[in-house]
Amino acid sequence: MKHKLFLFVFFSSLLFCQVVNAQIRLIPKRKEPTPAEKLIIEGDDYYQLKGGAFKTALELYLRAYVTDSYDPMLNYKIGVCYLSTINKIQAIPYLQNAYKLKPNISRDVHLLMGLSYQLNLQFDEAIKEYELYKRGEINRMQLPTETLQAVSDNVDKKMEECRFGKEMLKHPVNVLIDNLGDEVNSAYAEYAPVIKADESEIYFTARKDNTTGEGMDDQDIEYYEDIYCSKKRDGVWQKAVNLGPPINSVLHDATAGISPDGQHLFIYKGENGGDIYECKRMGEEWSAPEAMPKPINSSYHETTVSISFDGKTLYFVSDRPQNNIGGRDIYRCHLQKNGKWGKPENLGATINTEFDEDGVCMLPDNRTLYFSSQGHKTMGGYDIFRSIYDEKKDTWSEPENLGYPINSPDDDVYFSVAANGRHGYFSSFNNNGKGEKDLYMVTFLGPEKEPLLAMDDRLDQSQWTASLTGLPTNRLTILKGTVVDEITGMPLEASLEILDLASNRPISDCTTNKSTGEFLVSLPSGVNYAVVIRSTNYLFHDEQLDIPITREYNEIERKISMCPIAVGSKVVVNTIFYDPEASQIRDQSIPALERLLKLLQENPTMIIEISGHTNNIASSEYNQKLSEKRAAAVGKWLSNHHVDSKRLVMVGYGGMYPIESNDTPEGLQHNRRTEFRILHL
Repeated sequence: MKHKLFLFVFFSSLLFCQVVNAQIRLIPKRKEPTPAEKLIIEGDDYYQLKGGAFKTALELYLRAYVTDSYDPMLNYKIGVCYLSTINKIQAIPYLQNAYKLKPNISRDVHLLMGLSYQLNLQFDEAIKEYELYKRGEINRMQLPTETLQAVSDNVDKKMEECRFGKEMLKHPVNVLIDNLGDEVNSAYAEYAPVIKADESEIYFTARKDNTTGEGMDDQDIEYYEDIYCSKKRDGVWQKAVNLGPPINSVLHDATAGISPDGQHLFIYKGENGGDIYECKRMGEEWSAPEAMPKPINSSYHETTVSISFDGKTLYFVSDRPQNNIGGRDIYRCHLQKNGKWGKPENLGATINTEFDEDGVCMLPDNRTLYFSSQGHKTMGGYDIFRSIYDEKKDTWSEPENLGYPINSPDDDVYFSVAANGRHGYFSSFNNNGKGEKDLYMVTFLGPEKEPLLAMDDRLDQSQWTASLTGLPTNRLTILKGTVVDEITGMPLEASLEILDLASNRPISDCTTNKSTGEFLVSLPSGVNYAVVIRSTNYLFHDEQLDIPITREYNEIERKISMCPIAVGSKVVVNTIFYDPEASQIRDQSIPALERLLKLLQENPTMIIEISGHTNNIASSEYNQKLSEKRAAAVGKWLSNHHVDSKRLVMVGYGGMYPIESNDTPEGLQHNRRTEFRILHL
């Protein structure tokens, strides 16, 4: 029996081979591929690249489609390509055609069609397609039970995103969205914006034809990423400039974060698994990128970073396994006394989820955190969220989705917020845009105003009437300006130190731009500050800024004139304080007195006049005596700290030399002052 079976198989096989050979001999020689087939074959080469050059493949497929529109696989691939480009909503008709022409074209066709509908805000249709996929294909998959459950859970999540998206569309946020214009945006992709605190400069990533080295990534046939900058002048964004070397290299270079004052730019490079680098501004130039030290960078993937207003806390994103909740998490490090970053702390389960978080942005108020997440309630992919930090309790508020149209069913990752909290900057595709992705500014409006939309062309403007709930008012003051030589007016490089007068505790320090003399510091409300400015061969400048806890966002601009150390130069010491109507020096005055002491120690032959001044309240006789006593109190403190009394001349001028009008509370305060003047060097 076995022998007969063997013969049957043998002869059957032989007969099959003879028939096939006969068919081969009868089939005429294959013709040359048609023009459409050639385009498809060429497109397949790009379609199958490791990085997926879908944009290039799509261009070839669309050319083939002109004469071969009934090819189901061509329709399917065009749909897949569109889903892999920025213009994802165009995938729907092609995937529909592919399914109509051949229902079993691919096991994932319902999944892809669901995604296409979701991205096009057609949530009910998306849910139907996801349900078809779940009932049909998942049950036929020959996969381990655990894997099948993960696939099923993922589809359930997509359907939940659609249901949440339907609610978001009913209650859109009241916003104005503006394209940043031709000077910033182009026919190429612009994305990942980071903004200086006062919105005077914006840095972003783009893949343009003027990329450094003019090279293309052979994985997706797109120009390498470079970092660009645009500056705002008189409210108008200027022509964006490629930063060039040393920031940009011939490979990928992308924005990752910026310090509030714009003096430290953080960039991402795909080295060592993906690391963050820091560039420091030196006048008009930037330093070469320097890799952030451990424990910030690791052998894992670090993507974005945000640094606090005082430079002492760093927030960053990493997928390291240590203390990881899931995927990419947001961590923070505190600067130690030795100048090194401490052990990273995971922000915890209120912020991080089992899915990915990214695009971290902490406002200079040190309490308002913006970030993107796939795990909190989203419309799809990443959505942008906001959470408020309670420093006393060391807790975060429940993250709030910023809403539609800021968020969409696509990935919304990089959202950079200005210090005022009223403007945010993000990247998005729009049919009316300048090119692929463009940069936009969103302005949060009050509920009493009708929004003006410049971005979305899919919904009627009358639908946009809701407001973002609980939009926080940033309790923050931006102090900015320039430091110049009092005589020449030329800009100076100077150090700025910020002190908490209540505790004499240093808050932060920075340096002015050596080319322009510009500075910017962020001062959260609720602190009485001393701002101290020093420059080599100049007398120091100090002033008091008492910012109450109720003070909302404010900007103060100063032009600080520094006096050279020379005979006749004088300085008002604004942070020497006395008890009311008395000459007793308060403890908050000690840092200012120590600065004056140090100046005398560094110039051992210097002789100074210390003068007390008052306003015009009370009698002239009373004011004269009070001013003399206060000048004497300063002289006594210096003498007690080993300054020869012969180097000190104490004098009171009462109210004889006001520097402001006595008709305002501010003028009265400023006229009550202590000055010193150099008599001899």
